[in-house]
Amino acid sequence: MTKRIFVKQAVGLLFLSLLCFDLLAAAVQKPIMNTDVVVVGAGYSGLLAARTVAKAGYNVVILEARDRVGGRAYSVPLGHEAVADLGAGWVISPTHARMIALAKEYGVTLYPTYIKGDGLTIDGTKLHRVPMSHLMFSPDTPPEHLKPAALVINKLVAMSQSLDTTKPWTFPDAEKLDNTTFLEWLNTHYPQLDTENLQIVERTIDGYIGPLSSTSILNVLAYAKMSHGFQNYSNMQHWLRIEGGVASIAQKIETELRKNPNVTILLNQHVYRIHSLKNEAMVYSPGATVHSKRVIVAVPPMVATGIDFGGQLQNTQQKIGSALAMSQRVIMMPGFKAVFVFKTPFWRKQGLSGYAVSATEPVGAVWDASPEHGKVGCLIMLSNPFITNPKLIHLTPSDRKQLLASSLKKFFGDEALHYIHYVEKTWDADSFALGSVGVPAVGSWVTYGEFLRAPSNVIYWASSERATWSWAQMDGAVESGMRTGQDVVASLHN
Repeated sequence: MTKRIFVKQAVGLLFLSLLCFDLLAAAVQKPIMNTDVVVVGAGYSGLLAARTVAKAGYNVVILEARDRVGGRAYSVPLGHEAVADLGAGWVISPTHARMIALAKEYGVTLYPTYIKGDGLTIDGTKLHRVPMSHLMFSPDTPPEHLKPAALVINKLVAMSQSLDTTKPWTFPDAEKLDNTTFLEWLNTHYPQLDTENLQIVERTIDGYIGPLSSTSILNVLAYAKMSHGFQNYSNMQHWLRIEGGVASIAQKIETELRKNPNVTILLNQHVYRIHSLKNEAMVYSPGATVHSKRVIVAVPPMVATGIDFGGQLQNTQQKIGSALAMSQRVIMMPGFKAVFVFKTPFWRKQGLSGYAVSATEPVGAVWDASPEHGKVGCLIMLSNPFITNPKLIHLTPSDRKQLLASSLKKFFGDEALHYIHYVEKTWDADSFALGSVGVPAVGSWVTYGEFLRAPSNVIYWASSERATWSWAQMDGAVESGMRTGQDVVASLHN
């Protein structure tokens, strides 16, 4: 009898608990916002997509997971006019025509990267001072000893000319090329490359689309075509910095959009679920539930796979499944950046450009990132945190700072230890990026490529990895955002 009473009491308490939970949930239920278009992500792709849609007269809600706009264009002010660009870093002139046009439109100054003087390299333990003209490889006008590397680069550009950037998988012999790594192709066709020429080829390719052993020759050809060749990328004379940092233009676009009554921007809103039917969608974040006619998912493809797309109509679910199959094969490359700030750019007095590179030092590659008119000096470094010795990823921020400062000392002397600011960013640890840039895995273009940019009914996709020009760069993010925004506007007009 006692046992029966206990069970009845337990059931009653459970029912009361569930009732209270339902009442509480109803009390805190978020009101549903209604809009024409939801844009998920406020990087350059998302901002330009939203701007395009808003200019066409439609209502837009932007949901951004971070507490800032810009995405992987991340700028940290450090005082004394110094800004640390810890993500995207440069505008390539004249290739990045869209970013250049945006800078002009919003009154943002672009200025040349400082490359006067000599560069530095370390071979084993020996420091070499090298004229920058020897380090800024130009495949059009190479020095005699680098003509073999120029031959390879120019061959790639020539091969890529007939490639359709919207459909790389239709390129002749695409299946074989997409299942052959670039390193395999290079060893087969150019087996006699010496170490110096091989390093030039690696530096030209590896910096943007991953290690030669894990990217396909079709990837390289697609990148060559989308980048209008490699001429402007391998020559630092074409590298421009953005006054105020790479995020400054994004911030000005944000300001403009916030003045538009048809645009709502909500930060700190991580979108975790998108459910769509035939002509509408519901988008969920911790602080907002939005009903819309169209959704633009403007985040890195791999990040998009973390959103719950369940509960769709069968046809929609199949399209989304295909899109996510490609998205999960766009592998994010490792990325670590750090910036040291000094009272002055002391290296310039030594006749040095600030550029330094080594395959063995943890700093990887270093550039002068000082403000154009500021008195302080900035050195920015880019490295793979998983392959340095010791691995940066295993160290605490304090230990990383000490190790990198010691590495800079080997290049620039004791003055490199007297910095006034240090800041770093490991992109692999950023859950809204998962790395630096995404590169399709070997074999994925020919199998899943058609789903990279194709909309899934009312869901559209945008990011620098979905660009048809300037792939995996800021300019590509702008291209992808504008193009996708135009596609959405066209679909709403119909």
